[in-house]
Amino acid sequence: MDIYVYMQGQRGGPYEKAQLEEMWKRGQLPKDALYWQDGMLQWAVISDLFADTIIANITATSANPDPKRACQSTTTPGQSYV
Repeated sequence: MDIYVYMQGQRGGPYEKAQLEEMWKRGQLPKDALYWQDGMLQWAVISDLFADTIIANITATSANPDPKRACQSTTTPGQSYV
């Protein structure tokens, strides 16, 4: 069944559930992303779709190996995130 995803202001899809599950396991889908498939009345949080699936633990990456720095803002006051 085709599943659509809404994240970071954009809609994507259609995806098969297996595709999304692999993306979820790799940590490529944020927990607050939304999904919709035929028969649903409204969009739902994607973490509900994969409640029994373990996600990858990606607290540090090679681009930013220090988790403390990962949470720091790189914008100055008044600067937009756009």
